[in-house]
Parts: sequence; C-alpha cells; structure tokens
Amino acid sequence: MSEVITHSYLHARTARLYVDVSVRPGHVCVAVRDDEWNEGSASTSRGVRLDEGRGRGFLLLARLSAGWGVVTWPAAGEGCVHKRVWFTLAETASAA
Repeated sequence: MSEVITHSYLHARTARLYVDVSVRPGHVCVAVRDDEWNEGSASTSRGVRLDEGRGRGFLLLARLSAGWGVVTWPAAGEGCVHKRVWFTLAETASAA
C-alpha cells in the first residue's frame, strides 16, 4: 500500500489523498485517489535503470497483486483529472 500512496503523493501535486480498503471473501482491494493532477504528469510504465533508486512501483504491483489499474476522470480546471490507483491481493492457501 505504501508504494501506491507514495506514487500518488509524488505525482498528484495535491495536499489530499484518499485510501479505500475493501475486504471481500477471497481478496482485498486497496485504492488510492487524489484530488487532481495535471494530465500527463505521471506515467504507469517507463524504463528503469538498474542503478535508479525509484521507479519500480507499478512493476511491483504487477508482480505481487492479483490485479491493478489506474482510473482517471475529468476534474475542475483545464487539463486536470482525478486519478485512482487500485490493486487487489488474493487470498492464498496457508501452509500447514
């Protein structure tokens, strides 16, 4: 969850973030929504050099989650949109 919150904080350029956690049988869904950001200020994938200390958040989501995505919709202001980044963790069988 901290990876998604950090991404929103770094790219949203807003003081407010909202975290929603939904627990259902078999899975948990987490979503982080920001107030607004300038369209194009954040990307969901890019090349990352091995010696870079950041930029692997969505790669981690893709590997560790059962699913993830980014949803955007118009906000007040020209070129601004709200953004919601979500991911789902599936329940796994525990070792006996």
